[in-house]
Amino acid sequence: MRKLNKRRWFLVLSFALVFMFIQNQSISQNLQGQSKNNSSRKIKFSGGLNLMSQYYNVKGIDPRRSPFSWVIGGNAVFSYGKFRIPLSFSFRDQKFSFGGPSFNKFGISPRYKWAKLLLGYRSMRFSKYSLNGKTFFGAGIELKPKYLRFSAFKGKLKNPLAQKDTLVLGGILISTYDRDAYGVKLGFGNNRNHFDISYLKIKDNVDSDTIIRYPNIKPVENLVIGTDWSVLLFKRISFLGSANASAYSENLSLEAFESENKLYNFFDKMYDVNTSTKISFAGDLALNLNLNNFNFGLQFRRVEPNYRSLGISFIQADIQSYTANTNINLFKRKLILNARVGLEQNNLRKLDYLTRKRFIHSYRINYIPGQNFNILAHFANYQYESTDGLVAINDTLRQVNVSRLAGLNVSYNFKGEMKSYGAFINFQRQIVRDQSPIENLGANILNNNFSIGGVIKWNELDFSLRPSINYSSYDLSTRTQSRFGFGLSLKKMIFEKKLNLNFSSKYAKNRINSQNNGYVLTNRLSVQYKITKKQVIKFRIGYLKKSSLTGRNFNELRSTLHYSFKF
Repeated sequence: MRKLNKRRWFLVLSFALVFMFIQNQSISQNLQGQSKNNSSRKIKFSGGLNLMSQYYNVKGIDPRRSPFSWVIGGNAVFSYGKFRIPLSFSFRDQKFSFGGPSFNKFGISPRYKWAKLLLGYRSMRFSKYSLNGKTFFGAGIELKPKYLRFSAFKGKLKNPLAQKDTLVLGGILISTYDRDAYGVKLGFGNNRNHFDISYLKIKDNVDSDTIIRYPNIKPVENLVIGTDWSVLLFKRISFLGSANASAYSENLSLEAFESENKLYNFFDKMYDVNTSTKISFAGDLALNLNLNNFNFGLQFRRVEPNYRSLGISFIQADIQSYTANTNINLFKRKLILNARVGLEQNNLRKLDYLTRKRFIHSYRINYIPGQNFNILAHFANYQYESTDGLVAINDTLRQVNVSRLAGLNVSYNFKGEMKSYGAFINFQRQIVRDQSPIENLGANILNNNFSIGGVIKWNELDFSLRPSINYSSYDLSTRTQSRFGFGLSLKKMIFEKKLNLNFSSKYAKNRINSQNNGYVLTNRLSVQYKITKKQVIKFRIGYLKKSSLTGRNFNELRSTLHYSFKF
């Protein structure tokens, strides 16, 4: 008999657990006939099921996804008194034309009072510098009895190298190392007053075949030890902070490193230090005063060079800042002012030739003179992120980090008995830096976006019309490209609002260095029918046509059929 792998064993045991609870539900219902006062102990079962299939067809370029795929997903909650078992699952068949295995997710989180168990694909949070939102496959536990805070997990993290190469190269899945991870967090207190200590270790499971096939992909290891605390004084003053130390090895195959440095010797007791290991620190301190219509705060933040944590998606390293922030509400919250100012510098360890010091500041003004009118203006010349962003430049996805952002949003809405009107104007200007590891542009990118539009709705007919005009531009070091166009969307509800019809169309002309470069036409149709209060079926189809003088012309069709059921 062939042995089942760990994931199959997990699925079998999870379904067995669900089956036992369903059996317990039927037994409980029989016992309720004997005791009416035991209604609070009745086992309750609720959740939802989602079925989706997708069709894809393209002419003129290589397929960017499989011609047919399907997804089965759902969630359920079993509850018995104070005992709860949330369960979620997702099975996905993504048989790409360029290769790739089927993908599925399954997770369950039983909970009873202050105890929570995590099985399958789950996520945890230790701190924003350690483990924060990364999904792992394995098992974990969270215990919060009164003032004790304990969390632990062990499992595997997804190695993001394959995702990055897929985005840039368009369909090449590179096999990478299995990434093992485990961590523990111990603390005391509650959400407002607490002190936590966390330990996180992540290490690639070295496979000789992977080394031979892809010698440029090196196995890595990461250890993060940190603290996170919060103190609330007099219900108005809060003191927050976090301090973390990270040891990161870029190549596990290198020789061990022996040093007289006490810091390296400390980590060497818990971690295999070698010549590629870098130890760095990150953390922040904040003091805030919170009043009814006035808030004021001070913050210090430092992230040393080479600081890395595989438990978060992205962090900007080699940065230190001192900032002050305030929030003021005036005229019964009709005028809301937010401001943050401070000083920032890099080159903390004097490893670079240049040290940059700058005045950082951000402002946000929201003016609401009435129920129908809203004006929002904002500016920021810095931005801290723990996730890397994506932007489409020349119709390719690029990983970017925003460093300066300014925008103005003006909207007006009026609701009448027969008709409703609305209008908006949006403008945004931002400077981003390309972070993609391949074909790096190596310079700042100036991005401008402008849109203006409106909406007219005939209330009795349940029909609305939304026209818009859009403009966007990207100024790169080697070229300038822009896109100007217009859009129109229609929405109609019939059969006593059970059937919802949506159609939208967008057309845009492209230009590169003041020269015409074709156009892009996008059409989308969405049909949603509400079968019952708990059942909905949706159908979406999209058509994209691109004509380019410098690239390839292509037509692309995508359609989705989706059914959802709540119980």
